[in-house]
Amino acid sequence: PQVVQSVAVAVSRSCSQFERMNKVDVAVIGGGPGGLATAAGIRRARPDARVVVLERRPEMQRMGAGLVLMPNGLKALEAVCPDALPKLQNASAGRNTTASRSVNLFTGVDKLTEQASGPDDSWKEKEERYGYLPVSAAWYKLQRTLADEVAPGVLQLGKKVTSVAHCEDGDGVVIDVDGEASIRSKLVVGADGYFSRIRSRFLQDGEPTYAGSWLWRALVPKSGDFTSITVMSAEYVFILFALDDSTACWVVSKRMAEPRVSHSDSFTSVQAEMNDKEKGSKAIAEV
Repeated sequence: PQVVQSVAVAVSRSCSQFERMNKVDVAVIGGGPGGLATAAGIRRARPDARVVVLERRPEMQRMGAGLVLMPNGLKALEAVCPDALPKLQNASAGRNTTASRSVNLFTGVDKLTEQASGPDDSWKEKEERYGYLPVSAAWYKLQRTLADEVAPGVLQLGKKVTSVAHCEDGDGVVIDVDGEASIRSKLVVGADGYFSRIRSRFLQDGEPTYAGSWLWRALVPKSGDFTSITVMSAEYVFILFALDDSTACWVVSKRMAEPRVSHSDSFTSVQAEMNDKEKGSKAIAEV
């Protein structure tokens, strides 16, 4: 997340209406795992801090793909939200991966390796070395786990932030929320994704640098014993891996030219259009 102190904001607002505003110590904009973990960490360090997480979506949704938390991430999670860690570890224990298939289209090698149900050797090595076994999870389950751990009232859904501005007296930030009273905060944390509007507004350092690849990701159901799959070619890499006892994730990474649209145009992620079946079908066909 990008931490933005009030002195970094270029636009000023009058303080005359502050008495009618909701006042907090920290406002986190964005209710994903990053924003929720930030709020949990602040409250753990300062239980008396007034913290809100402003999330524009009106409800928690089944969205996003899968991820793997490595030992450094798990150590950080344990520090800011210790009760969340065992919940994720217990869910990840049901992956039941009993074999892995590796297909190399460069060499023509197609190798199937059987293993005892449980973590593979590379994960065990990390546990021996760092003390934490990597954990796999669906993005939305990580989000929900963190949301369950923050204090009631911290996560506020359906709060669309329309503007953020520095108070004229230099003491605080004014946050306008669509259809509701403004909020005055001592500190603002931008946790609103790769194309953060908070970062763009305050740091003005442009959009993220294109890394050269497009990614397609999806969650799929699984049951029983599971075979993970990796396919490598000159054009793409395909990975299918288990997340828990009922869910797997596939990822396709393909080297492609940089898209000629920005986040402010109509180029949106499938998760943002999750209720649009036509767009979802086109995305799958594209893969």
